[in-house]
Amino acid sequence: MKDRERLAIGLVALGNQERMLALEIMAERAASPATVQTLLRNAEALGEGARSGGRLGYQRVAEATLAFPLSFAAAFFLYRRLGIVRFLADRLGDRFEMLLFTRLLIQELAGAHSVRSRSIFGERVAELIDAVLKARLTRTMTSLDALRRQYPQYAAALEARFLRQSALRREMGRYDALFKEGLIAAEVYEDLKGSVEDTQTTETRPRFDLGLDTRQLIGRLELFADLTDQQLERVEKLLRPRFAVPREVIVREGQRGDAVYFIASGAVDVVFPGRRIPLGSGDLFGELALLTGMKRQADVVAATYCRLLVLRKADFDHFMQDNRDIRLAIKTIAASRSWRNNSDASAAAS
Repeated sequence: MKDRERLAIGLVALGNQERMLALEIMAERAASPATVQTLLRNAEALGEGARSGGRLGYQRVAEATLAFPLSFAAAFFLYRRLGIVRFLADRLGDRFEMLLFTRLLIQELAGAHSVRSRSIFGERVAELIDAVLKARLTRTMTSLDALRRQYPQYAAALEARFLRQSALRREMGRYDALFKEGLIAAEVYEDLKGSVEDTQTTETRPRFDLGLDTRQLIGRLELFADLTDQQLERVEKLLRPRFAVPREVIVREGQRGDAVYFIASGAVDVVFPGRRIPLGSGDLFGELALLTGMKRQADVVAATYCRLLVLRKADFDHFMQDNRDIRLAIKTIAASRSWRNNSDASAAAS
């Protein structure tokens, strides 16, 4: 057979191996049922992709497994239209867990034992499979780190739960060995086994919190650092929290300005023709349209998961009147951006 055919067979075998590992996770109850079902579907799809399209088919499916599913899109729709947070938080918790276990599965598939088992396909094919896995691991880690950076405490709690579950599995393994060697009685073994299973059952996945408490988000912004408690209470009533996902278009060029946005955490790109201006935590955008009455001059796209505070146009003037220092800071930022935009436009025209 040609290397291409052997590679396709090797990738199909890889999908089957990933499915077996996912079944082990299910047997050990290491992940939630929803995550296990996702892992199983992904493994089967990867095998089918390799069977029908070889390496390209496998890679296309691998990319698709990292995309947001329809359930996430539905939850995000409910959040944006109706303000329902719970479903979106649950789906993000699912995504966090799925990415964590996908990383672990890929690392297992790339481990020394699995590498040796691929030697039957030949050195060249084994190297290609390892390269495919390495690229997939990189993309998975990128998706996982995007969430981890915004929610490090949840990541730590999820990984701590996984470590505790691993410790329980090792503990159960020792009890099994002792029982098989006749060193503990059947009654004692059953009691120990029941204790471990009860602990595994009662320790559920931590609940995901989007972290959209307005006061806490205000505390992340240096712009509001000098406000008194009374001023903070007034500002808190005007600002509204908003969650954004990577690649979401938050502001569109040509629209009328209806709000200014403060970035409490995350990063966005202000997209002009031929260039992008990155903004990060502590920055704001959308102020020019409110101050000048002009339409939006550029798209603003979320580069990461973002937690924003939104000040609507109806409250903007009142906000500016009540907060002199913030008003001066916003106008200074707006003047600087206006000058820079005009300079860039002149340079492009010349």
